[in-house]
This record gives sequence, structure tokens and C-alpha cells, in this order.
Amino acid sequence: MNSPFTNPLLEIPTVSWVEVPDSEYIASLRAKESIGIRRGKIPATPRKPPPEKKDRLKGPPPLGVPPIISLDWTFSQGGDLIAAVNAAGAIVFWELSKKEYVTDEGLLGAEMIADTWSSPAVDACWNSDRTLAVSFRERTIRLLDTKSGDCLLEETTVRTAGAKAATQLRLFPGVFIFQAEPFATNDSTFAGVCYLVPDQKNDGYFVVPLSNRHELQVFDVAACATNGLLVSCGVDGALLVSTNGRLAPAYAMMDFTFSAQRKALQLT
Repeated sequence: MNSPFTNPLLEIPTVSWVEVPDSEYIASLRAKESIGIRRGKIPATPRKPPPEKKDRLKGPPPLGVPPIISLDWTFSQGGDLIAAVNAAGAIVFWELSKKEYVTDEGLLGAEMIADTWSSPAVDACWNSDRTLAVSFRERTIRLLDTKSGDCLLEETTVRTAGAKAATQLRLFPGVFIFQAEPFATNDSTFAGVCYLVPDQKNDGYFVVPLSNRHELQVFDVAACATNGLLVSCGVDGALLVSTNGRLAPAYAMMDFTFSAQRKALQLT
């Protein structure tokens, strides 16, 4: 079946997950070996660390394991699915209900990073029980299948694709995207929030621009799991609260044509 996401010109890689313990990941860093995609697969790190040199200090590297900069979990399956992005730009996820993820050294995570990515990952949030929505610094959104590693969708449009993403799976099946390219309106420059919904039946997706707009940049976006209110804050010091009928809840057969927004807080 032809899909707009399998354009050979885009060269979207097909990746697979490899479970890498922290100790072996550190060993691979010390050996100056990076985990990347080679012919569509991620090679596992060596099981045995390289021999120590006489001029190399023993023990863990001074920088240690890259810290976590983004963290998300899904409410389904008892909340046992956790996804994260570390400072090295790698995507890590854990499935706590499986015994193979728990070892004597701690939790064993599956990690992925690709040499074909032109910028590091920034955010990773669950879009379903097996799909991760990942945003990149270059303002690119990708949906990755955690079981097969396939890239299901890639969005790179200038005005809609952003560097950060958020989800609220209790109500909405899509992804909230922000920190996209700002646009000029009259005498000011604004940054907006978009809502992306995959259309699996037609192998496509659609993007809806929302009314939440801030001057220069949007800092963060969150959606209420009870009433669907969308809250955003930006560099302009404003806290905007909006509700939009075009954000159809999960399993809804139609959407509505209304939009309401108010400013809940303004810092000066």
C-alpha cells in the first residue's frame, strides 16, 4: 500500500530496539563506539568491554550516564510503560511489567539513536500502547513503533512541526506540537500550537492550528484529562486556557465548531 511516509526521497530509516544495560552502554562510550543505524538495524553494544589501557583511569567515565531531559508514561496497562529522552539525544523506554526489564543492577531499558537523525531528540511521549511521538531539535515530529521500530509518520512542515510535543491519551488520540517556526502578525511575532492526528485508515494525517498563541515562543503545553482544557505558557508571561471543538475526543464520530479562550494569568 502506498503511503506518504514511505517516500524514498525522505529516506526514513527502519529501526529496531536493542536492550542495553547501563554498564554495557558506558563500556561502549569508553570504546568510542556509538549506537546507530546500519542498513536499517541498531547493532548491539559489545558484551565484553574493551581491554583497559595503561594510561586510562579505571572506573566509570567522569561524565557518567547522560541525564534524562524528558519523561513520559502512559496510563494504560497499569502505567508500566515509561519513555524518556536523555541528554545524548537517545530515546529510552521501559516496560515495568516484564521481568526481563528488571535486573540486579536496576531497570533494563531499551535505547535507540540513529546516525541519520540530523538533530537530537527533545521530547518523547506515548501516542498509543506501542507508538511513541518523538520531537527533534530541527523541528521534526516522528511516530515510532516500539515493537517493530518502524517510522510510521514524519512531519516537517515549517509552520506546524515543532521542537516539542505533548499528549493526553485519556481524551485525545493526537499529539500537541509547539515551538514551531514563529510567524509575523502586524507588528508582533507569534508562536502557536498545533494538533496532529494520525489517520491510519487512509495512511495519512491532518494538522489543526489551535488558538493558543504566544509572543515569540511557547514554553510548555498541557491538556486536562477530565475536561479537555488546553493550557499553554510562553515567553510573554501569559497563561492561556482554551477549549476547542475541533479536538475530537477519542472514539468520537464527529467534531464541533466552537473555540473559547481566556487569559488566566499575565506576568509583567
